[in-house]
Amino acid sequence: MQQLKDHQKYINIILGILVFVFFLFTVGILLHFDFLYPGDQGIQTKLPNVYEGNIITADGVLLSTNNYGTADAQAQTGGPQRDSFFINIHKGTLTHPHLYSALLGYNSSFYGRSGLRKLYQAYLYDGKREKPGKTLELTINHRLQKLGYEILKQHDADGSAVVMNNHTGAIEALVSYKQAESYNANKIDKAYDTWNQISDFWYPEWRLPVCPGSTFKIVSGLGIIESGNSGFVYKDTSGAIKVNGQEIQNAGHKVRGTLTLKEALRWSANVYFIKLYRDVVDPKYLSQQAEKFLLGSAIPTDFATLKSTWEVDANDAFNVAQTSFGQGNTQLTPVHSAMILASVVNGGDLLKPYVVASRTEKSNFFRTLLQKLFHRQDSKRTVLEHIGPDAAVAEMKEDLAFTASKYGFKQGHYAKTGTAQLPNKGIQIWMVAATDNYTAVLSLNKKGSGEQLWPDANSLLDLAEKLSKNRSANT
Repeated sequence: MQQLKDHQKYINIILGILVFVFFLFTVGILLHFDFLYPGDQGIQTKLPNVYEGNIITADGVLLSTNNYGTADAQAQTGGPQRDSFFINIHKGTLTHPHLYSALLGYNSSFYGRSGLRKLYQAYLYDGKREKPGKTLELTINHRLQKLGYEILKQHDADGSAVVMNNHTGAIEALVSYKQAESYNANKIDKAYDTWNQISDFWYPEWRLPVCPGSTFKIVSGLGIIESGNSGFVYKDTSGAIKVNGQEIQNAGHKVRGTLTLKEALRWSANVYFIKLYRDVVDPKYLSQQAEKFLLGSAIPTDFATLKSTWEVDANDAFNVAQTSFGQGNTQLTPVHSAMILASVVNGGDLLKPYVVASRTEKSNFFRTLLQKLFHRQDSKRTVLEHIGPDAAVAEMKEDLAFTASKYGFKQGHYAKTGTAQLPNKGIQIWMVAATDNYTAVLSLNKKGSGEQLWPDANSLLDLAEKLSKNRSANT
C-alpha cells in the first residue's frame, strides 16, 4: 500500500512538471502570435529587440547597417526575425552587396546565415537588448575592393581578385565575380532557389581550388634552385619534349632556345621544367617545396578554410612532368597563390591570411598608452612556415623581378603568369604580381593568356601602394 502511494506521488510530480512546461509553451505561442496584446500596435513595442552589429572596412566604409535608432529601422531591415519567442532579431542590410556578398554572406530567417555573418554571429549579436551588437572591422580597403570588382566585371568571366599585405598577411581586397548571376545577399529569401541551381554558386571564386598553370613554376623553380641546378642550361630546339612516349609542348608550341631557370621562368618554358625533373633534379625536391607551402593541407583562416590538392607520384614520370609546370592534379585557391608569392617577396615567411582587423571591445588604458608610445598597431601576423633556404628565396625573387620587367611592370615588381587547361571548364588564366609591400592575384576562367592581365594587376598594386602612403602620411 505504501509503495502504491509512493508511485502516485512520483506520478503527480511528473504530471505537475508536464503541466508547467505546457503552460510555458502556450504562453510562448501566444506571445509569438501577439494574442496576449490588445490592438495592433506593432511588434517592436511588445517584444525586446536585438540588432545585428555593423561591419566596416579598414577605411571606415559601412558595409552592413542595422539602421539602429532610425525611424524606418524596421522597413530598412525587412522587419525583425522571429528567431525567438521572446526577442525580435533585426538583421543588417548590406550597403554594397555586389562587392561583399561573397565575403559577408547572407542573413535569413529561412535559410540561416553564411560567410562572416555566420562565423561571427555570436559577436555581431553580442549587444544589450534595444542596443546594436558589436562592430566588426575588416582589413579590406573599400577602394581596392571596388577596383577589383570593376576589373572582373570588365572581363565578364568567373574569377577573383586578391590583394594581400606581404608583411602581415592582411587581405585588403577579396573579390569574387560570377558571370552567371550577380550575388546580392539582401535578396536571399527571394532568390535562394534560383541561386541554388547554379553549380558552385555558394563558393566564392577566391575559395575554389583550380589548376594554377605556370604560376606553379614559382614552387617547382624553388625546388630546382634548392637542388643547385638553377644554372643548368637546356637548349630547346623543338618546343616539345617526350615523357614515357607522350609529347608535352610549350604554350603555342613555341621554341625558346637556350634556357636557364631565369629564362625558363620569363618565357614560361614548360620543356625546361620537365627536362630537369625528368633527368636532373630528384622529384623529392618538388615534394619538399609542396610540403613547405602546405599544399594538400587545409589552412583555417578567420574567413574560410583554404583547401588545395597535391597528388604526385614520384615514380610516375609523366605525373611529375605535368606537375612541374603547373598542370597535373595540383589545385590551389587564389588566396593560397597570393600567400606563395608574398612569401618569396618578404624573404620566406608563409603568412596566414586574415580579414578581421579588430572587434570593438572595452578600451584598455594601458594598452592604448603603449600603442601610442611605441607607434604600434594590432596585427594578427602569423607565420605558418618559413620557406628556405633564404638564398634560394632571394634568387627566386630576383628571377621574378626579371620576369615582371618583361611583362611591362616597372622596377620593384615581381610577377608570374599562368594558363591552365581545366577539365570540362575551359581555360583559367592567372597573373600573380607583387611589390615589396603587396601581392595581387587575378584568376579568371576565360580564353587568352595571363599576360593580358598585367595592366589590371599593376593598377591594383599601384592603388594599394598609394593608399598605404596616404595612411602613413596621416599617422
